[in-house]
Amino acid sequence: MRNCGFPSVQEAVRLLETGNIVNMPALVVADFERAINLYGPPVEYVRGKTVKRAVSRAVVDDHLVLNQKRQVMYTDVMNLDRQKFLVSLFEPLQLTVQTHIERETQTALGV
Repeated sequence: MRNCGFPSVQEAVRLLETGNIVNMPALVVADFERAINLYGPPVEYVRGKTVKRAVSRAVVDDHLVLNQKRQVMYTDVMNLDRQKFLVSLFEPLQLTVQTHIERETQTALGV
């Protein structure tokens, strides 16, 4: 099967039935199906077999695009179970970023 490029199980059965696999006269379809049932399909059968799909473009609604480009950041230190976190909120993105800090020093706060 490695020499065939790891075809699907159905294609491998068809190759066995049509006699395209040579130098293995004792191998029959029942043996191959029994091996698949016992050991499962080889990893190579599954890996890289995804279907290529065309990427669709997202539709942008011009009414939802903000006219203002100004961003505002609100920052505070939050204490939780004796741990300190620097929490920042960015408007109008509604993005929240939190970072664990050891101390409330100028270097830790980025001042």
